[in-house]
Amino acid sequence: ILPITPETRQVLHSMCATLAGLSGDPECAEQIIKCGLHKLVAEIALERGDDELLAEIASSLFKGLATHASNCLDLSNDGSLTAVGQLAKIFDDNDLIVSNVQEAIKIITAKKGDREENVQKLVELTLSSLETTDDRDKV
Repeated sequence: ILPITPETRQVLHSMCATLAGLSGDPECAEQIIKCGLHKLVAEIALERGDDELLAEIASSLFKGLATHASNCLDLSNDGSLTAVGQLAKIFDDNDLIVSNVQEAIKIITAKKGDREENVQKLVELTLSSLETTDDRDKV
């Protein structure tokens, strides 16, 4: 691990800010999640709990991923969203961090609901297509 110097801190901020910027593109957002870079950013931001700028960047990354990645449900499954939620607790007086995390959670929760609703509709459609007239008469 590199020692924390102003230079290494600046490089870390720049790399994470670049990822946050790329999260606005759906294809890039999906690759960030697929490669696990979001999880790395969340872990680093938590380890450096006194680095408020890094926490802002991490929260922005997660908001972008939730908004643009079709596989954003992975964020809630791999524990990284929980880590970013902890950043919101640490920096609860920072409106940007708190609002970014809240927005990401809101978007992911809505997408989960949509997915569950779509699966339910698919099940119902499949079952109804399997029914025959005789089956309907028996019910």
